[in-house]
Amino acid sequence: MQVVMLTGTDTLNVVFEAGRCGAAAYLTKPFEVERLLEILKNLLEDQEGPIEVERVNLSKIEPPKQDDSALSPLERMERKMIVEMLKETAGNKFKAAKRLGIGRQTLYNKIKEYGVDVL
Repeated sequence: MQVVMLTGTDTLNVVFEAGRCGAAAYLTKPFEVERLLEILKNLLEDQEGPIEVERVNLSKIEPPKQDDSALSPLERMERKMIVEMLKETAGNKFKAAKRLGIGRQTLYNKIKEYGVDVL
């Protein structure tokens, strides 16, 4: 089943949860109807079998806690800054890296090193 996430919020937690739920697409309201129709058309072209519609309330879902007990205080601070900047930029790694004053590849490496969940 293909999932299209339509939401009024674009917080990082909701974006992550949409990805975990298997969302094929993610749209934040307000969105352009043409964009939604394009997504639906593409999904329907690939659809085999019956079409199902389901509503899911993600507002009460908590993200998994990251275990940072093995990190040094400096690493915990760095990880926290990366997570906060990704939230502020709605997961945009290019903008987050620029605001953090590091290269995009460095940010990707840090995300992997610290186990930061990013959609």
